Amino acid sequence: FVSNRGTVGANYFHRLSDNAYLESILSYSATRADEDFEEFDFLFDDKFVNRAARLSLRYNQKIDARQTLQIGTIASQLSYELLEVVENGEDRTVNIDQTGKTYLLQAYAQYKWRIRTNLTATAGMHTTYFGLEAQQTIEPRLGFRWNYQLGKSLSLGFGRHSRIEALPVYLAEIP
Repeated sequence: FVSNRGTVGANYFHRLSDNAYLESILSYSATRADEDFEEFDFLFDDKFVNRAARLSLRYNQKIDARQTLQIGTIASQLSYELLEVVENGEDRTVNIDQTGKTYLLQAYAQYKWRIRTNLTATAGMHTTYFGLEAQQTIEPRLGFRWNYQLGKSLSLGFGRHSRIEALPVYLAEIP
């Protein structure tokens, strides 16, 4: 069994003013898992490759000493390869040989307010559009952080949070 993971990316940071900046990140990542088992005339070969290319843009504005606004978007191109082959002597059976891809678009806005020196509130909205199923989610969020002692804090957060599963869950067809 062999498993590999790799990521490469570039980050660009541009200060717009003393209180605002724009940041962009371009990245590519891949994960590969390969399992081969061979004994006498029997071979089992299983390969899974997962890839993601992402572009992220974030705008941050410090309104004043106690308030910050952050707005951003993330665009992702997602793809996978899935292969399972069994060879038994002269017989070769391909159980799965598939590829698939889709895209994921996300946008968010977050407002952070330091109510007092030891109490901060964060409110936000996150939306996701999953291209494969043309499915959109809207997720409001709210959180509080209370620093009750130097180096110690208590946090409370609630809201809607969702995630997509690995692409083969949606796309793989097993004969």
